[in-house]
Amino acid sequence: MEFLREPAAHKYERLGATPDMSPDEILACFQRSAAASAASGGSMDTLASDYVHIVAWRVAQVATAHSEEHGSVEHSNGENRDINIE
Repeated sequence: MEFLREPAAHKYERLGATPDMSPDEILACFQRSAAASAASGGSMDTLASDYVHIVAWRVAQVATAHSEEHGSVEHSNGENRDINIE
């Protein structure tokens, strides 16, 4: 079962971002889009949800690559745990 799917293109588009942007660039796009939405009286719920989904996807990709290379991920409490993203 897959818990986290790759973000669809429209999620990037709503933020004015692209998948090849750096995390800092995507954050800047989110901030600009959120400010524009707030200025026009719109809700930022969808933008925030899209941004969180994109960030979570990227974190999962890094964690999966790390797990495949090293077999586990060390958590901040010093414990090593296997990552299962299926």
